[in-house]
Formats: sequence, C-alpha cells, structure tokens
Amino acid sequence: MKVISVANQKGGVGKTATAFNLAGALSEMGHRVLLVDLDAHAGLTGILGYDSETLDKTIYEYIYNPEGKNLADYILGTEFPQIDFIPASQGLEAIDTELADVADWHSTLSRGLREIAIPAGSSTRRYDFVIFDNQPRMSRLMIMSLMASQLALIPFLAEIDSVNPLKHLLRNIHQIRESNPDLVVKILPVMVQAHLGHDKAVMQLLREELSDHLLESFIKRTKKVPDAHSLGKPIVLTNRRHPVAIAYREATEEILKYV
Repeated sequence: MKVISVANQKGGVGKTATAFNLAGALSEMGHRVLLVDLDAHAGLTGILGYDSETLDKTIYEYIYNPEGKNLADYILGTEFPQIDFIPASQGLEAIDTELADVADWHSTLSRGLREIAIPAGSSTRRYDFVIFDNQPRMSRLMIMSLMASQLALIPFLAEIDSVNPLKHLLRNIHQIRESNPDLVVKILPVMVQAHLGHDKAVMQLLREELSDHLLESFIKRTKKVPDAHSLGKPIVLTNRRHPVAIAYREATEEILKYV
C-alpha cells in the first residue's frame, strides 16, 4: 500500500484539487484508493457530499484518542467504486494543542494505516493507495501524514513570492526525512499560465534551483476544475479530454515512478 501526502504550507494552491484528481486518475487505472481529509475546513469532505458537523466518526476522533480503535471503522464510501474516504471535522483545529502531551503522536497515522493495510482473514490489500489532503500549515497533522508516507507531493502555485515559502517547506520536510528516510519529495506546478512571461520565469527558476524535486508534468490554469468540484467529481472522470484532465493523468503516471 503506497501512501502519498499532498502538502503545502500555503492555502489556495490546489491541494484538494490535486488529491481529488490524483485519486480519480488512480481509480481510472484500476487502483483502489483511500482519500483522507486532514484539513479542519473539511473541503474534501464537503466536495464528496458529507457535512462534517453531522458525522459521528471523522479522522479527528481517531487521532485524538486512537486507543482501542480501528481506522477502518472511520471509512466511508463514495459514488466511485474504487475510492473510499475518511472525513475531517473542525475539531482538527485544536489537535496540535490536544496532542502536546502525547508521547507517540507522530506515529498515529502510521499505526492506523497498518490496521487497514490487509483486512483480517485476507491476503489481499484493501487499498493500493492512500492519499492525505493536508491543511495549509506545518502542523502535527502534516508531520503525522509525512511520517506515514512514501511520497510528499507539493502542489505549487507558479508565483514568484511562493518560491521562498516553498524552499522553507522543503527544509521542514527534509528534517522529517531524518525519521522517514524513504520519503520522496516532488513538486507539481499547478494553475500555470505557460504563455505568461511571469509564469515562464518562475518555472525556469524551479528548474534551475529545485530540479531534483520538480516533476516534468504541470497543471494549467482553468475554470473547469472548480466546476468539477461543485459536482463532487474529479475532472479526470467528468471531462476526460479536457487539457487539465489530461495533465493530471500524465502527472499521475509520472508520480507512479516514485512510489
């Protein structure tokens, strides 16, 4: 079971869109995917048609007190046969404080995933991929997800003032790699307007300074992605021939080389 953490310390950079469409593309390839919403704003939870305020079991309840619990009990279905889901709730806003005195908090998600990797009495994996959609800050939740992952995927908005925060995030992730040396870090530029001089300059800067982490694939800017979100469906499954759907599919194929 491969685990991917979609992460960035900035908001509005397409983390949820990337997690959602990556899951869609993987499911299209025949893989079983578990999406996990780790953002207190519960954007992914809402996109999939759930109201986080009415749910009794969310990832918050598990992380807050995992003792004697099985993460499998928190999994919900979606309309997509190959994709399941664990929702978030606003309780995650306080989780950093609530875990302050918990000794082994950083391994909570790793232990939870081991519980669901292979169901009891079966020799078959329940899921091929787990994808974490993180909140936009370096929190205990993000550290937890990175500790449980083989790949940190960073959606990067092609803006010059985002480059230094990106480098800061990479330094933080490299510190986590001291405890999780198998973690691979890749950058996926999103909402790129390749015809604009500014975006071209930013992309060139990334190639010059961060080439080891930069994917060749990138996602162009379009209005179609939010439209697909309002329908609760990834664009890779709703408009397969759209340039953004093709780009996410190509990015997924490239990502598979690293997990």
